[in-house]
Amino acid sequence: MRAASRTTTPGNSNFVGVGVRRSSSRTTRRTRRRQTRRPSSMSLADDEKRAIHRLDDEEQFIKAINSEGIHVVEFIATWCRKCKTLNAKMEYFAAEHPDFVTFHKVDVNNVAQELVKRQGVTKMPTLKIFVSGRSVYEKVGFDTVREILDELEFRLKQLEEEHANATRPAASK
Repeated sequence: MRAASRTTTPGNSNFVGVGVRRSSSRTTRRTRRRQTRRPSSMSLADDEKRAIHRLDDEEQFIKAINSEGIHVVEFIATWCRKCKTLNAKMEYFAAEHPDFVTFHKVDVNNVAQELVKRQGVTKMPTLKIFVSGRSVYEKVGFDTVREILDELEFRLKQLEEEHANATRPAASK
């Protein structure tokens, strides 16, 4: 049997002899990528998202972080692709945590730059956790969303345990 030889016809560079058309490798890779995507590990319905409070000025920021509870603040920029990805996942992540953990976002392009400088934000996204106005954790940038959410989960569990121990009445002797 004779192997099909590659022949080129005008306007069709993907024609392989005897009527067999070769698909472009670029399309195949894209299609393969779409077919192998796994569903997100966070499969909450849209109504199970929790709002992330937007802080638009320094006064709101100070008031928010000094209030009771644990505050997770994400410093983002509208042009930052990783920020957009993280923000979408944070809405689901926030739904999994008790009410004493409050989630906020600060768009660094829409607030006074003095606030951004005072907080030491140089790269986006930056996540900070505040307890009683004091920064207790900071994460600048990340490789994957899963990496940052796992780290945030670990830190929040530690803080929630400390919060639970602090609010539990002391045992009498």
